[in-house]
Order: sequence, then structure tokens, then C-alpha cells
Amino acid sequence: MSLFGFCFRATEAYTSNPANNAAVTATPTTRWPTVKTINAVNYTVGYANGPAPIMANGEVEGQSRDRRLDVDARLAGVFQCVNRLKLKFTITLPSAGRYRVWLACGDAGASGASKTNWVDIYDGATLKQVVAAGVATGSANFIDATGVNRTVAAWPANNAPIELDFSTTEFIVYVGRGDGVTTANDSAISYLALELIPPSQTITSINSGAGITPGSTGNTAAHTGFSGVPTAETFGGKSATNIAGTSTDSTFDFPYYVDLATYPQPGTSPNFIATRGAETATLSAPLNYRAGETGVTVASPDTTNDKKLGYWILQAGRTITNGDMLIYTIADVTGSADSGFTAAAPLTTVIWHWIQSTGVMYQYNVTITEAGISEALGLTSVGLTSVGLTSVGLTSAGL
Repeated sequence: MSLFGFCFRATEAYTSNPANNAAVTATPTTRWPTVKTINAVNYTVGYANGPAPIMANGEVEGQSRDRRLDVDARLAGVFQCVNRLKLKFTITLPSAGRYRVWLACGDAGASGASKTNWVDIYDGATLKQVVAAGVATGSANFIDATGVNRTVAAWPANNAPIELDFSTTEFIVYVGRGDGVTTANDSAISYLALELIPPSQTITSINSGAGITPGSTGNTAAHTGFSGVPTAETFGGKSATNIAGTSTDSTFDFPYYVDLATYPQPGTSPNFIATRGAETATLSAPLNYRAGETGVTVASPDTTNDKKLGYWILQAGRTITNGDMLIYTIADVTGSADSGFTAAAPLTTVIWHWIQSTGVMYQYNVTITEAGISEALGLTSVGLTSVGLTSVGLTSAGL
């Protein structure tokens, strides 16, 4: 949400409001609750009556002034409060949260413009900031939100905000001492603005720290700082699907391997990234093997022995290199990526080949005998092209 500000003066027509600002005036009266629209957003604001010594609405109108047109429009007017009383000006914030707050406390006028300022900011009933406690400003001088006194010429470029946390949506600025004692000078406010600081986003856990399994559904992600359910979630660059839940807890499904598609490396901890518009957060989490699966990393593949998987992958027009990974079901076969696989009895099983250089997965349906990969029965690779399909016993599905 962008900055929204309020220029204090006597009349609406005295000057134009800068972008992102509205006027707080005596004519027409900005009494609580008045709706001011800034950038198509409605804000409920106004001078609010309160018990003595808070200034009543009837007294407020007589203390607003149109001052000067030769200064920044935000400083062109003023509301001044006799210090025996206290002004209560209230804004209903769009939400609780952390806000930047800008102020100009003082008066751009000449004669009678010296002030002795008492200004406090409250979050509902809780004092958040004492901006000024009896701080004097001369003619055409202003205290900014940080308490620094600046001239009318220096304030526009140099005034600085403060940052405050609000647990409620009731922002109150009090102007004036309110001790019932008559003093020489008044407190004054010419400008007030706020800007919500979007909370930082974090992901605190994935499946309570258990990581993600390929092909799993109903996974959970715990996160903070999002304004709603994340609209996109990726893991190792692979998109999750069926995202649902809330701003603090989302659920999602994660796909299983697909032939000829990229996939993060199982057994590692890729980054899980959640996004919602400009909001984003990242957390690394384990990518598990499915129950019964394991993975082995290629160190020295045998591409010469026609009983070895490396040989058949080479004949299929592909290569198997160091750093690649083979993923298979433990109950079906034994062996290694380099020496080959054997089985207790002839069977056909799926072995996935993850390519280190590209992250692409290849699916192979391999027939294995007691002696190893069967030359007669061969190796079937889903999605192969016609390259290299001349070897004895090699077939391909999906041509």
C-alpha cells in the first residue's frame, strides 16, 4: 500500500493536495468519522471529541488556518491547539502492522507562528512515540517525525519518518499539552502521512521438517508475512500443484518423475520458494526418495559390456556420465551404477536416469536376469527417438 497523507488547513479550496494526500479542514469540517478517499482507498479520519482537556469539535474549527501559498502545499496550512487543551486526531488504519510515519509540527506563518509543541502518537490506548514535549519552533519552522527542527524550505526534501508497530487499527495523534494551564504558545500540526511497511515473508517449515517426497499429495508449508495464500510454490524449480490453505499454512501436491522432464535431484535439499505477487520467501528442504527407492551416483560407468546398463544407454543414443544418478526400487534389484544390476529372478523394473548436466529425467524399463541385463529381452526407454535403436534386444515405446 502506498503512502497516504493529510494536509491540515482551514479550507479545502485554499490549495491543491499533492498526490497521495487529502485535506483535513474546518470548512468543510473533518470531524470524526469523515471518509477521505486517496488513490481509490477510503480512510476514516477526523478530529475526535474526548473528555476534558481534549479539544471538542466545536473548538477545532476556530483553530485551523490557511497560511501561505508560496511553500510546499503540505505546509500551506496549520491546525494549532492551545496547550491547556489537547487535540485528538484519529485515523482508522487499513490493517495493523508496521508503518512509516511522517510529520510536520509547526507553522509556516509569520506573525504569531512561534509554537511550543507537544505531540504524541498512540496505538489505541498505548503510547507509541513522544514526538515533541515542549519543543519550540520559530516562524516557518517544523519538527519532523524524528524530532528534528527544520525550516519551511528544508523540510520538504529533508524531513524523515519514523517506523512504529501498531497492534490495533486506531492511529491517534495528540497535539497539545492538555494540562489545563494557560501558556503563551500553542502546539501545531501541518502535515501527517503514513505508509504500511509490508511484513517480511518467511517459510518456517515444510511438512514439519520432514521434506518432500516425489509424487506426494497434501504436503504442508508453514509461513509468515504473506497477505494471503501463496499463488505459486516451487521446489528445486519444479512447480507444486493444487495450492490451498491460508496465509500462514498452505498445502500442495508435488509431482513424481516424468520422462524427458527436468526434476530436482533426489537426496538433496533444493530451495522451496513461495510467492504471492511481490511477496516471496525461500527455505531449503530435503527431497526424499519414495518408500522402497534408492539412488546411486555414477562414478565410472561401464559402456563396453553388453550386459551392463551403461552399454544399453549408450546404444540408445544417450550417454551416462560421472555425477549422473540412477534411481530404482531396492526390492527389485541389487548392484550399482557402475558394475551393473542383477536380480534373484528375471523381472522388468523401472530405472530412472537423472542427468547431472541438465536435470532431465529418463525412464528405462529394464529386464534383468540372474546374469544381469538381458541382451535378448533388452531395455525399453520411454520417449526415445530412432537414434541408436539398432542394438540387439533394444526396443522403444512411444515412438
